[in-house]
Amino acid sequence: FITYFLLNNLLVSGLLSLTVAGLSLSVVSSFSRRSGTEKARNLVELEATVEEPLTIIFVLVLVGAIILNNTSISFVSGRVISEFSIGAVIGALIGMAWVPMMSYLQRKRYDYSYVASLAIAFLLYVFIGAINGSGPISVLVFGIIIANGENIFRSLKYRHSVSFNINKESKSFNELVTFLTTSFFFVYFGALV
Repeated sequence: FITYFLLNNLLVSGLLSLTVAGLSLSVVSSFSRRSGTEKARNLVELEATVEEPLTIIFVLVLVGAIILNNTSISFVSGRVISEFSIGAVIGALIGMAWVPMMSYLQRKRYDYSYVASLAIAFLLYVFIGAINGSGPISVLVFGIIIANGENIFRSLKYRHSVSFNINKESKSFNELVTFLTTSFFFVYFGALV
């Protein structure tokens, strides 16, 4: 409301508000380790994890609407729904296919098998961006599927003797990559602005 009152432009004030209001996952994860119960920490980290890619999508859609000078609600909402659905569906499919392969790599004790997951995430991000989907959403869904592979396959009544859990190396590597990509994105976006 303050930015709209000062700028008198709904798109620009929405863009500015979205870029300032987002919780950074790197800040939240370092803050949540120091205080609160386990349940509260998990809830705050989940909220930041889901909110960050959504903020990125809305910011990019609003930037596109400003550049194309198309401020219609149908254009903006259509772009958001299209990018979100393409990214979520393909990210889920690739995640479901990758979980058994990742489990196979971990069973065979290949060195740095977790880097293969990172490579798949980068390829997924680039591929989804090339077909006008949301790369951040696809990688988010891919990561959620991988992190919860055991529970997902159990809920699908998939009987298998192999565990689909992530090892500790992959989890620590994931936290490092999350911090680096988050920092890179906001520095890059700040340079663009």
